Amino acid sequence: MTPLYSPEEAATLSRRARLYRTVALILAVAGLCVCVLLCFGVRPNNTPRRLFEIIAVSTAAGWAAILFLNVGYRPLMGTARHIQHISGAEAAEYAGTIRKTGKLFQIPGSIVVQKIRLQQGDEALTLNVDARKAHLLPDDGTKLRVQCRGTFITAFEVYHE
Repeated sequence: MTPLYSPEEAATLSRRARLYRTVALILAVAGLCVCVLLCFGVRPNNTPRRLFEIIAVSTAAGWAAILFLNVGYRPLMGTARHIQHISGAEAAEYAGTIRKTGKLFQIPGSIVVQKIRLQQGDEALTLNVDARKAHLLPDDGTKLRVQCRGTFITAFEVYHE
């Protein structure tokens, strides 16, 4: 079977997420320190310029920290938590013909999911796969054996009758 997830992937994503969080914290603290240092240099003749500098530094540092948290940390941690969550679920195996529906939806605070239909004779199962990994699945009409945890496809194998 070809696995779609690995424990190493979850660990790597967690490490990268912690790195983004650390950089965001360093940026926020550095911006605060620079603002405090700028306050020490305020004189009656440079007050308007210093005010502008302090506002600019605090705004830039704040937006940079927000960017690192929302674009880096949160998506990576959501994906890592998703992998850890499904790795703890009980595995089940199904076999049938695959068809990608193209329907995507976002799990709040986690991954984007693509719906997959697995036709097993007369009945059809609706399963999920991480949208980033959907391209790894073979083309529509291919006969597969899939391993699922919950409703998520975690591994697949093409088979021929």
